[in-house]
Amino acid sequence: MNLGLLVAVLLVLQVAPDLGLAQTPREYRYKNGIRLAGDTGTKGRLEVSSIDAWFTDVPGKASWSPVCDTGDFGDADATIMCKLLDYTYGRKFYSKYTSALRSQTDARYVGRIICEEKIFNPPPPARSPPSRARSRSLFRPLQATINTPTASPYTCRIRPGPCDNNGPFVGIECSHFPMDNASPPPPSPPAPPPSPPAVSNFIRFYGPQMTWTSNVFAGLEPNLVNEDALVGIVYGRFEVQVASPVDGRLVWAPLCYYNDTADALYVGNTLMTTADVACQQLHDWPKQFDGGIALVMVQVSDTQITIPSAAYGEDDFDPKKVAAWVTVLGGGLGASARKVQDMNIAISSTPCKSGALLTAVCQPFGERHRRN
Repeated sequence: MNLGLLVAVLLVLQVAPDLGLAQTPREYRYKNGIRLAGDTGTKGRLEVSSIDAWFTDVPGKASWSPVCDTGDFGDADATIMCKLLDYTYGRKFYSKYTSALRSQTDARYVGRIICEEKIFNPPPPARSPPSRARSRSLFRPLQATINTPTASPYTCRIRPGPCDNNGPFVGIECSHFPMDNASPPPPSPPAPPPSPPAVSNFIRFYGPQMTWTSNVFAGLEPNLVNEDALVGIVYGRFEVQVASPVDGRLVWAPLCYYNDTADALYVGNTLMTTADVACQQLHDWPKQFDGGIALVMVQVSDTQITIPSAAYGEDDFDPKKVAAWVTVLGGGLGASARKVQDMNIAISSTPCKSGALLTAVCQPFGERHRRN
């Protein structure tokens, strides 16, 4: 290239922005496990993906979910989501195209997103003497990780959400340039329908009264107690109200322990998801912004309650008096279900195929207050 041509090229590059020739930044609607759905351009309903076992129906294949607008998601969260989409700025956005889904879906709805910025090439940790392995926590929330690649700027965890197909869902607007701080106001909501019965009306827990906030129907029957395994001391069992498979009348059915497969991971996730939904149903969690329980955590016992053949005392559990038994088979709505009855269940007039009952403990924490 001769000197004159080189000078001409440099001059064009220097004045290009003033001539409107600057390159337009690319608009992404899908990147790093985040996507925009509905609406157009840099606006849309926020959806996230994960390959974690409870979140996806196909192991190893990412599933997508919208994010429930519970009021906890703000402009700072929107900015992080937009940065994952390769923008610089972001804010919460309201639109009729983003607040609800257009068709029915079995998506697992996300309620809470917690992100941590990655530190690349961190200094090596200081050496410390070896210590004994820590025991696992008694209670753990059901959560998954957004399917972000190694090079993405954030690592994000997600928790199941409290909404259904009608939303409301979070919408965001992203930009390569600063936006004004005022977000568009949300659309006026329609008049709310009459409140349905509390989901806790359709489930019972038999076990210890761990705290004053625990919702316990009665203590565990004497012939089911196993003090060595803390069954009856910490752990208990559930019953859910269902239609009898014999005559259709409403009956209370013990919740079975599921082990109908050799896939230990599937069994573990199914049991944990079942217990998580059961505990949240038991405490009517979540109730948005109206006080009550802030968080319900759950632990499934390693020792399950074996169904006895008969009752030997007046207060014993008697399987002969049980009209129905319920087993959660996995799949279906999974962790998005508001109650066990909405999950993929089998109702039988004969005792649990596993010969045991789901044995778990629910631990409610704190109180949730309306935001000003």
